[in-house]
Amino acid sequence: MGSARRLGGLIMPIILSAASGGMQPDPPTIGIASAGDTAASVSFIAPVYKGKAQVSDTYTVRAYNSLGTIATGQTKSGSTSPLEITGLTNGTVYTFRAEYSNGYATSSASAASNTVTPIPGTTTTTTTTPAPTTTTTTTTTTTTTTTPAPGVAYFSNPVFWVSAPTTVGGTLTLSYTAVNAASTLIYWYRTSSPVASGGSNTASGTLVQNGGTSYTTSAADVGSYIQATVYVYNSAGAGNYSTTTGIFIVNTTTPSTTTTTTTTTTTTTTTTTTTTLAPATLTTSSVYSYASDSTAPGTIEGSWTTSMSSSVNFSWHNVRIRNTSNNATATQTIFNLNTQTATFTSVVRGSFKFGVQSVGTRQSSGTYIYSTGTGDCPSSGGCVYREESTATVIS
Repeated sequence: MGSARRLGGLIMPIILSAASGGMQPDPPTIGIASAGDTAASVSFIAPVYKGKAQVSDTYTVRAYNSLGTIATGQTKSGSTSPLEITGLTNGTVYTFRAEYSNGYATSSASAASNTVTPIPGTTTTTTTTPAPTTTTTTTTTTTTTTTPAPGVAYFSNPVFWVSAPTTVGGTLTLSYTAVNAASTLIYWYRTSSPVASGGSNTASGTLVQNGGTSYTTSAADVGSYIQATVYVYNSAGAGNYSTTTGIFIVNTTTPSTTTTTTTTTTTTTTTTTTTTLAPATLTTSSVYSYASDSTAPGTIEGSWTTSMSSSVNFSWHNVRIRNTSNNATATQTIFNLNTQTATFTSVVRGSFKFGVQSVGTRQSSGTYIYSTGTGDCPSSGGCVYREESTATVIS
């Protein structure tokens, strides 16, 4: 822990302090992070160099949110790997960094771990198995396993339309990504009143097909909406569900121009009727936001108003906040038309623009349409977020 110096015939020890140099340890090597229910288990490897002296072996793991900010109160210290961090928010993305302290000095933070998202109903079990011990070496193997619980099967993105033609004989095709799901059930309904899309409702009406990721419309569907609900399961039980937007089916045999000709022996009458479909529009307006408190990390809440013409089916809202200094962003996706408010938490100090972009599909073609606040733009590019206000978080 130090050196010695002879003084007046006495040998006096020289005690090293953190300020004398050589005490700064290396950071630990970060390992694997595994998600649980409002918690995560994080493993790490001890640093090669722990400093010239140690009075303790303490490791500290800290949680970071998607903006790279330390999550308040979500820290755990201990002497062995792994450490379990509790108090996390389910559905929020986290990374973790580890530090080492020898009692005199603390290392810098390690590299960031893999990202994890805590999931309701998931338990993380950590098992430590000692290896055979010799007179000189003890080896410890640590294994972290995640045990599925009922409801652990879920969607990483809600079910959505890949192809959504609105005419008779067209094939509706849906897509989704299920996690931890061993099986799925898909129900197709014909209804005059579709429910909101996403996971908050299940489709209802007349069951027209059981199973399959596609459905071909028939004459019986004209004048009604087609909706599908997907359920996911695993060996532990039922997971959650997701529902598509409703697609209104029209009859392709009705032309845009109808000509009727009546002929008698003496008179011929020709009548022409032209039907014009109004342009498809999807407009987002009245966007506003504010910081609900003035101390970082703060909370930014915002709301907006989205309206659309009758020839458009709603798909989802893209919502984000953008740091006006460095253009760093955080985003959310909302699959319910009637949900027109969003909240961002753990926001660092700065000035932020709150923005919204709403997405729908044209009933006439099934192609995507994007709001810009004044009209629509092609899916190939040029679509922007509607930003009308600024929220400031100060420290």
